[in-house]
Amino acid sequence: MGLDGESGPETSADATGPDGSTLWYAALGHLIDEVVFIHRADRAIAFVSPSVTEVLGYTPGEFTSMRTPELIHPEDLPMATEQALALRAEPGARYRSILRVRHADGRWLWVEIVGRNLLHEPSVQGIVQTLRDISERRRLEEELEHRASTTTASPGWPTATTSSTSSTPPSPPTPSASPCCTSTSTASRR
Repeated sequence: MGLDGESGPETSADATGPDGSTLWYAALGHLIDEVVFIHRADRAIAFVSPSVTEVLGYTPGEFTSMRTPELIHPEDLPMATEQALALRAEPGARYRSILRVRHADGRWLWVEIVGRNLLHEPSVQGIVQTLRDISERRRLEEELEHRASTTTASPGWPTATTSSTSSTPPSPPTPSASPCCTSTSTASRR
């Protein structure tokens, strides 16, 4: 899957590593729980790790035959396309993006994609990207934000543990930092 909407034939089975062996790619694909994929200059996917099936529910063949608009949430697609174009324009550029991708079962997953343009490197000649499911992390962050906002929504009001007949008024709540900050998408270059 290219962030700019291009895809190519599945070639993960015959992809070779820098030394010409397929063992290098096989080890890479089976030892991690992130999806690794490499795009060549023609935007074809030269490699996708077998973990795509576990993480996103697609076989490597299904994944590489899909186009970006089918995979990326419509609200996130303009940002993803802009990042892909900027990434391709600068050798060595890196990016990080948080967006929603469709799982094979139809639900949307929050994912973090990290990539680097190595098109100029003779041993790689591609854009190397990793994709990680962060849906549970997003759910927990949103839950913490909700709890923080409801806990500080009514300072000074009696609660189930505060007696309203006490002769001393309740002490004001102490300020605290927000437990987390999230955004629907972020991008940065390192």
